[in-house]
Amino acid sequence: MGHSSLSGKGPEPGFYGPRKIATGPDDSIYVADQGHARIVRFNLDGETLATWGSGGTGDGQFRDPTSVAVDPTNKVYVADPVNSRIQVFDSNGKSLTKWSIPEWAEPSGFEDLAVDPNRGRLYASSAHMSTILVLDLSGETDSGP
Repeated sequence: MGHSSLSGKGPEPGFYGPRKIATGPDDSIYVADQGHARIVRFNLDGETLATWGSGGTGDGQFRDPTSVAVDPTNKVYVADPVNSRIQVFDSNGKSLTKWSIPEWAEPSGFEDLAVDPNRGRLYASSAHMSTILVLDLSGETDSGP
């Protein structure tokens, strides 16, 4: 069985610490490029459709993005744990909102996100927490499974 590569080393200046990969309902592929503090969106042919993010604390900026998840409406959720938040974007990187996650105040907790499209939930975890956060897709705490 052979392997293929989307676009080798990613768009300029290449990937540096790609972390989580997610797919959207339109078959787009999203990569959290942690080392470059950005999100990269590809199509199935490996063409770069969008990149967004830079280092920092403002909207659309990240400090070590660790995970990316996509919901059925193509909203993109990015774990930005050093900034203690989840940022939400449209599929082209337009900032829509951000949610404070104070439980992520610890450094380097291997934070992760997952969307449950059937229940309309976002699950968030961290090595520093003894629980899984359950949010609805508007950022409100959900009662859980």
